Amino acid sequence: MLISILIDGGITGMPRSTKYQILKGFSALLKDNELDKITVTMLVKECNISRQTFYYHFSDIPSLINWGIKQSTAYCMESVKATNDIIVATQIYFDFIEENRFFLAKCLSSSYFGYTAGLLKRSVAEYISYFINQSPALLNSEKEVSDFITDFLSDAVTGQIITSVYGEEKIDLKEIPEKIEKMIFQNFIPKPQ
Repeated sequence: MLISILIDGGITGMPRSTKYQILKGFSALLKDNELDKITVTMLVKECNISRQTFYYHFSDIPSLINWGIKQSTAYCMESVKATNDIIVATQIYFDFIEENRFFLAKCLSSSYFGYTAGLLKRSVAEYISYFINQSPALLNSEKEVSDFITDFLSDAVTGQIITSVYGEEKIDLKEIPEKIEKMIFQNFIPKPQ
């Protein structure tokens, strides 16, 4: 799960801070509770910290979720940037999504659906823009063009992820990387050299 990867050594050299302790407590509570039922009171009890400590680090539960997703995106992007192969990088990203299906499903089935979808889209956009910005075909184009492509693809991929995690129609995320590469990058955006 996203939180365990971050806390149990996913990011090398990362200290086990209070923020990670709170994230780990949140993860533990998610196993037995719906996200909407988790309160700061429950969280500080689970983490054995004071309310003041929680509020020193986070303004509320959504800010904790936001921070956790940003940390996981940064972790995932380290792996993605280690390869110039779009298919491999996309598979790394979707494997990470698959490993965190439980967390995402909990967030998407709560009152935080829109908030979580927005965070997920920003994460997808970061991944997509990394490859789009390396494309020789787009280097001399207007920023608005690459921004539009990034936004359009981010919406599409986020929709596929949400459908896979939360929707009634299950999508195999393992098939998406090759489809993205063939349908989008081969036809419209040349691979980086």
